[in-house]
Amino acid sequence: MEKEIYPGVTLTVIPTKQFTTTQIIVSFTGVIPDANYLTTRSLLAYMLETSSQKWPTQKAVAQKLSQMYGASFGTTINRRGRTHSLSFVAGVVHDNYLQTDTDLVQEAVMFLKEMIFHPLVKEGAFDEDTFKLQKSNLATYMESVDEDPRLMALYGLRSHYFDDPSQKVPQFGTPATLKDVTNQDLYQAYRTMVTKDQVNIIVTGDVDPATIMGLVATLPLGPRTKLDSTIQYDQPAQGSVRKVTVKQQLQQTKLNFMYHLPLDLNSNDFFAAIVFNALFGGDPQSKLFMNVREKSSMAYYASSNFDVLRNVLWVQTGIETANKEKVKYLVAAQLAALQQGDFTMATVENIKKSLINERISREDTQATLGTRALIGNLLGRQYSTAEWCQRIKNITKDDIVTIAQQASLQLVYCLEGGH
Repeated sequence: MEKEIYPGVTLTVIPTKQFTTTQIIVSFTGVIPDANYLTTRSLLAYMLETSSQKWPTQKAVAQKLSQMYGASFGTTINRRGRTHSLSFVAGVVHDNYLQTDTDLVQEAVMFLKEMIFHPLVKEGAFDEDTFKLQKSNLATYMESVDEDPRLMALYGLRSHYFDDPSQKVPQFGTPATLKDVTNQDLYQAYRTMVTKDQVNIIVTGDVDPATIMGLVATLPLGPRTKLDSTIQYDQPAQGSVRKVTVKQQLQQTKLNFMYHLPLDLNSNDFFAAIVFNALFGGDPQSKLFMNVREKSSMAYYASSNFDVLRNVLWVQTGIETANKEKVKYLVAAQLAALQQGDFTMATVENIKKSLINERISREDTQATLGTRALIGNLLGRQYSTAEWCQRIKNITKDDIVTIAQQASLQLVYCLEGGH
């Protein structure tokens, strides 16, 4: 069941007896105006996850969750194209499994109401000690990225590819912009979020939609402007390939590639791209895995992925520095083979089976159902598992070749190891 409660506020209820818990997601989504926005929203997620007026410390929040028979709660952030979502996620055991008259779903909604709409605020700003603590915690997390060379290389690739500053930086922002965030900035960002962001509420579990509607109606939400349909970000392809090398004291060189891959969300492109990516480098049967990593032994890892909301495809490899030019050639050769139709349908059918099995297996996780519903709401289209699987089955060799031919190399980024 999906229902618009107010303009810009949508409730989706997925009744199912599959799980022993009920999960509630309240997600706020806004268009990203600048890079500072990402940092501020990340800090806001830290603040709103750990305190409120009623429960002013992390310990108090944890004690309340314990009283709710071990309920779970947390915040997540996600950049999707031109938008950024800050989501509150709570999970409670279904009442049938408890020898009590407690209505845990109602209690969970009231808990979310407190955490979201009654933050620990004093005189137009957050509690200063809590603000300083969470700002320090976020700074520590940001610095930890430098301890993961593979992640650092991926962020470096994106930073040098995108022109828009808000697309260049990680979805959690940067240490440089974090330093400048004031308590007042953060509170203003909070007020903007709760009054202006599009809101999507997703509830999955053994629940009655009418009851959930009544509970959600108690949240202090009102009409707001809906996001327009063009949440997709597209940076036009350039005619030349840029090359960037950054030297670090690493044991292993990270050689990454960024391609422009324009995809029409209203066509068959999305499903063709899923199969193409799996065939290129997203599956153990893929060309990158088999020919670059296994047969040639030129890479410790070699994989591909794509972002349909930012029209990019990227390849990540971990290599010996001496093999850099050989790996460049091999990666280009694998894409060229797909562009020329040099692959067997037997491999494609095996990959389709893997994709379908993975899709079906993920039905067993409540988080997946909630996330799919949320993304579907943002995009304005929902695919049942049966429809998704059929669309994958229908992809032809020509569909794969057409998508492969749209991929154009834009950037080669090398985080080069050595001393």
